[in-house]
Amino acid sequence: DPEQGHRAVRIAEVLEQIRDNGTSRDALSLLIVKLLQLRLPDKRIEFASEMEIKLIDASGMSSSMFLPNIWAECEKSPDERSEIVDRYVRVLAPVEEEEEVITRDMVVAIIREIEYREYIRAEDRELVTKHLIGDLWVVYAIDLPHSMTVISRKQIASLSLAGEDMLSIGVRNIERLLGQISMDPYGECYVFSCENIVYASSLLLLEYVWDRAAELVQCDVVVAVPARDTILFTGTTNTKGIEELRTEAAYVVKNGNHVLTETLLVRRDGKWKLFQ
Repeated sequence: DPEQGHRAVRIAEVLEQIRDNGTSRDALSLLIVKLLQLRLPDKRIEFASEMEIKLIDASGMSSSMFLPNIWAECEKSPDERSEIVDRYVRVLAPVEEEEEVITRDMVVAIIREIEYREYIRAEDRELVTKHLIGDLWVVYAIDLPHSMTVISRKQIASLSLAGEDMLSIGVRNIERLLGQISMDPYGECYVFSCENIVYASSLLLLEYVWDRAAELVQCDVVVAVPARDTILFTGTTNTKGIEELRTEAAYVVKNGNHVLTETLLVRRDGKWKLFQ
């Protein structure tokens, strides 16, 4: 298709501009709008504010892209600007013509913040996400060799998946990808490490891990998951440990990448609850 080929060339040009010239927030925001217009020609793309881009379809339904997280990531990793922006945009405009053969082994259950869920097409959110606790959501995605994308309706249908299938399969695959898991002392707390740290937050979905964690602390387990690659815990009776969790969570959310939440969680009766 000549039109698709022309659009692909223009997308590559915009990504190159982002890499070379997206140094200011204003310039970066304008280039993101241009990229979205190319990737989503059937939608109206406009600024709702200097921090939010609206995507509106023909029926009037809309979704949003919030810019502060993108700005922060690009400023911390300027050499990866185009890759960072492309990853965010692909959440809203997944590439339909992927040549990858999709199998059930590629389905993963990942933990994301509520803002990430807002990036997903409004009509797909209930299908591809599941509320976990507080402002954390389980998002079903496809783990590809060089990227990860939210699973599409087409892929769900091709794999004959239902909601509970996605959860059990996604958790099983995450367990495999995490590899060896260890819990190491960290001040008054413990910190998790694993072979594939980018999926560390998905440890929240592995029940047996928290049974093991409970053996290391007194009373219930209190957990901080401030970023996708950072997860710490202590016991409810450890006052110093809980203070350390709060401090660490606040620091990571303010200064880290791929942040999730400052909210602490507690594991009671096999369920996650908000820790007060």
